[in-house]
Amino acid sequence: MGSIILREVGVAAGKPLFQDLSFTLADGDRLSLPGSSPRTAGNGAGKSTLLRCLAGLRLLQRILV
Repeated sequence: MGSIILREVGVAAGKPLFQDLSFTLADGDRLSLPGSSPRTAGNGAGKSTLLRCLAGLRLLQRILV
């Protein structure tokens, strides 16, 4: 199937949801997006937005290849 590679991407919706995000997912890898933790907020943290970007339903900003 292939890999998913993101390098220094970001998305804003009025406010920055995430920026300078980089990661690689290889075949068989799993991605966890926790709902909340001491370091991040649960609601409005950009979890669903990131998944929409990966599915091609929303455009990423600041794309570097």
